[in-house]
Amino acid sequence: MSLPEKIFNKCWHFVRGDTPAREFENWVYEASELQLLFSEEFYMTLISTDYSSSGPILVIKRKLKEQLNRLVERDCSCHTLSNIDAVGMGEHTHIFQSLDSKAKYGEPLWWLWLAQCNICEEFWMIGSEERINDVFIMKRLSHTISQMIINESFWPEDFKKFETLLIMGKERGHSVRFVDPVSPALVYTAIDLAKAKPEIEIKEISELLQINLEQAQAVVKEASKDSAGKIIMRLVK
Repeated sequence: MSLPEKIFNKCWHFVRGDTPAREFENWVYEASELQLLFSEEFYMTLISTDYSSSGPILVIKRKLKEQLNRLVERDCSCHTLSNIDAVGMGEHTHIFQSLDSKAKYGEPLWWLWLAQCNICEEFWMIGSEERINDVFIMKRLSHTISQMIINESFWPEDFKKFETLLIMGKERGHSVRFVDPVSPALVYTAIDLAKAKPEIEIKEISELLQINLEQAQAVVKEASKDSAGKIIMRLVK
């Protein structure tokens, strides 16, 4: 028996973290059709899992993911991504192979673009943070909002600050170390951060770039040599 789209989506929302465990637990008790779709053994596992404990939740998510992948084959990876997700470079190839670019913000927000999956037709707003942590921050968008972007150039505020991408990448465990302690990527990102937030302090630059204070000071000093970096001259001691 094929797995209905509604059931497939509801299960995947839980697996990828978009549906809280308690909400999923309540739904499982009410969704009698699950008994027809899964084996009796796995159905009993679903309804007997302790959804109040992180250990059992991780186990049932893994088992449910395996069941879903066996029952339904998809040629795209959109269903595996959370509504807001971070995908590292090198991990993105199989995800992006079904995505078509539909709109780009352009300067000064060079990192911001909209894509649509040519298989499941879902839309993604993407912030390409390719300077510091090599990560793509992705947000699933409705067709209505996506059409507003395409037709009216109306972009949601979520990824309009490069600082936001740095924070989200860091929170999701992405970090890259530079061989050159004053790499141009670090220098120009420091300049852009200062342009967007003139009151920014050296400590915040250090945290956003995930470098120590001494290195941040060197980056800012190097940035101040560039005409575009004059805005952060005050940070040079």
